[in-house]
Amino acid sequence: MLHFSLVILVLLLAACGPSQDDTTSRLPTATARAVIDSRTPQPTLPPPPYREPSGPIDASNAQGLAYLGRLDATGAPSSIFSYAFALDGSRLAALNNNSLLVWSLVDGRLSLNVPRNQAVRVYYASDLEEVYTVTERGEVVIRDPDTGREVNRFFSDIQYNNVAAYDAERDLLALAGRSGLVQVWDAAERTARARLEAHRGPINALAFSNDGARLASAGVDGIVRIWDWSARQQMAQFDLKDGGVGALAFSPDGQQVVVGTSQYIAVWNVADSSLRYSLAVGFGGSADVLRYSPDGRSIITGGYEADMLLVSADDGQVIAQLPDVRGERVSATFSLDGSLLATSTLDGQARLWNLSSLTAETIASAPLDVAAQRLTDVTISPDGFLLAFFDANGSVLLWGLPGG
Repeated sequence: MLHFSLVILVLLLAACGPSQDDTTSRLPTATARAVIDSRTPQPTLPPPPYREPSGPIDASNAQGLAYLGRLDATGAPSSIFSYAFALDGSRLAALNNNSLLVWSLVDGRLSLNVPRNQAVRVYYASDLEEVYTVTERGEVVIRDPDTGREVNRFFSDIQYNNVAAYDAERDLLALAGRSGLVQVWDAAERTARARLEAHRGPINALAFSNDGARLASAGVDGIVRIWDWSARQQMAQFDLKDGGVGALAFSPDGQQVVVGTSQYIAVWNVADSSLRYSLAVGFGGSADVLRYSPDGRSIITGGYEADMLLVSADDGQVIAQLPDVRGERVSATFSLDGSLLATSTLDGQARLWNLSSLTAETIASAPLDVAAQRLTDVTISPDGFLLAFFDANGSVLLWGLPGG
């Protein structure tokens, strides 16, 4: 495996006073002197006054990132384990151990807090008028995001095993079962669109292509199948032989699928079911992160013991190894233009990586003081305006470009 050295540049913090509202982050230049801030952030400190973001985040403006606000739930602290943005980035729905929550991202207000009622997954409808929750038994409950009122529900009778995929633009919801069945629903129409006998045993991963036309399914036997689900026809099949598929993702153009196992990733061509390449990533090296960059040129993968890797999607060459970005609950997200990568780890470390100036020797990075001691996830809003860091205590810390 090819390893490139990384230039790790510490974030310069510009602060006019002790208030977190004044804290900004800057991606330093190559000549900047490293400065370490001695403050120890505490997640219980008051958040700054809430501010709306002004535009999409990328590497060229990351020096202007600021802490815009914090989303808090009421009641006992509880980690968020499922969440979904509205497509326009105006709201965030989430589940913790106790509640279904909805926040406005315009003013940071908690607009809904109702009992979770055994929900294990939450999705936002494309028209923003409904939220869908999936229960432990495979019931899909449709709720009004303003009142929490139940609008409708439907039930999937496939022995649901908490494996699902959702196409937010088309309201397509695929649910997998322990017996190998997959059911695809049009959630907006409350209509079952397809039922696939996808595998002979339990299914442990599903993914839609970007256009919603294809569905990938992975069984515990190591077989991955690609479906034209509306025609109920198999298009391709990949046999990993040693089993243990834990994650999969389509390339943006739908022509490739990357599959993650406990030891390696493999990229397959959909057209002819051929293996393009495989790459050892270490134990659990794709357990938490496996996705393509928005332009399809690279793949980010990360997990337990091995450092997170940025890999060329074309040939599997390692572009960069991200040191110390590993362990339980690592996470990563790209900016919409692919020029910036944000990562988080459970020990509270958040970092920005400038992908616009990659060379064979360097990748500029900077830590971000997100005012949390334990982080479970990081993601970017669909409009690219907000980086959301999920604190283990249940809060969501929002970073972006302040308006005005």
